[in-house]
Amino acid sequence: DSLARNSAAIATATAATSVLGYGYWVFAARLFPAASVGIASAVVSAMALVSMVAILGGQSGLVQRLPKRGTTREWSVTVSALLLLGGGVSVAGSLLTVLAMPLLDPHSRLFADPQMTALFVVAVVSTTLSTLCDYVWIAERRAGLMLGFNLLFAIGKIGLLIGLSTVTDDAVAVTEIGRAHV
Repeated sequence: DSLARNSAAIATATAATSVLGYGYWVFAARLFPAASVGIASAVVSAMALVSMVAILGGQSGLVQRLPKRGTTREWSVTVSALLLLGGGVSVAGSLLTVLAMPLLDPHSRLFADPQMTALFVVAVVSTTLSTLCDYVWIAERRAGLMLGFNLLFAIGKIGLLIGLSTVTDDAVAVTEIGRAHV
């Protein structure tokens, strides 16, 4: 039954990425200074929050409407429109966050570095788009694709973290790969 397979794939993806995400932060805590890990976890939390708001409930709309699209064109227009909207709102939300940070914490130099600002914007947009793609796969009862993608991504993050620990101890490096896909 496709509904049971889809549900099992979603549950497995959630459990596996949670365990691997926990492992990621354990490795980060062992390989990098506490200050870098703390900054990185704060940035990852901000990225997740902005992305969650930027989705605007689109994941529910995908699950409800996508299976009812009669033609390939209707399906494509629905997915494309939602990805463009989510991506655009993600860019705006991440830039607003970068601009608001000095107002919230005048001593924060978190986004003083253009590299960190660009990384934050790209990470928020990537998180939003990958979450929406997860829901496209769920709507199409192809959650096995979501499981495979999320597992590869989570395992790759841990490998990249270990590799980067040999060349830097900077919070930017931890944040680059610590973007949690939830």
